[in-house]
This record gives sequence, C-alpha cells and structure tokens, in this order.
Amino acid sequence: MSIDFSNRTRTTVDRKLAVATLDKLLAHYRLSGQHISVVVVGDRAMRTLNNRFRHKDRPTDVLSFASRDTAAVDPLDLGELIIDWQQIIRQAPRFGQRPKRELVYILTHGFLHLLGYDDKSSAEAEAMKVLGEKLISRLKL
Repeated sequence: MSIDFSNRTRTTVDRKLAVATLDKLLAHYRLSGQHISVVVVGDRAMRTLNNRFRHKDRPTDVLSFASRDTAAVDPLDLGELIIDWQQIIRQAPRFGQRPKRELVYILTHGFLHLLGYDDKSSAEAEAMKVLGEKLISRLKL
C-alpha cells in the first residue's frame, strides 16, 4: 500500500497520523494494494479548487477525487484527497475536537468518498457520518 502525502502549507501537519489513518482504512477494506494521494492546502487553494470542481466559492475541509471518476489508467490508484488544514483548525472546536482528531475524521470521510459514498442528501450525509464514526472507533483511529 502506498500513500503519498504532500503538505503545501507553512504549518506542520501530522503526516504520520494521516498515513497511519489511511493505512488502517485501506487494510480494513482489504485495499492494501491501493494508492492514495493526500495534499494539504490552505484556504486560498481550496477555495479555488472548490469553485472549479463544485462551483462553490468558499473553502471546504476536504475534496475527494476518486480515480474511477477520472481517466486514470492505474487500477491500483484509489484517488486523491485534498485537505484544507486552515478549515480543519477552524471547525475542530465547533465539533468539540482537537485539530488532529478532526483530521482523522476528515481523512475517514474523504476516504469513504473515494469508495463511492456520497453525502448530497441529508440522509446520505448522516449515514456517512455514522459510518465514519464507527470506523474511527472500531479501528482505533
């Protein structure tokens, strides 16, 4: 299994925590041979990407790009997660979390998107939230 991690911010982000989280998720889903790319960006870059791909002119915590949705030729490439570290730091207190715990939750949420889960409706969003929380608890993330 391989996870590429790139931090494009000037802030330290816990790479080991991110990689360990995704390693456990890949192993749990028996996808250990799959590759995931994680890129950590700030608000400005995330706002640009969110506007370009989702037509929402604001930052968001995570964007997931599943390889099955692109012209990727590598069948072992699961996809890419773009994480906005500034957004995670802002929203963590709202959810009663520390930024590192929020990072685990957002990585788990983004990973579920790569697997094909969606949260466009409130029912889908709730189902993803419950599943994410179960995975975090079960895998001790």
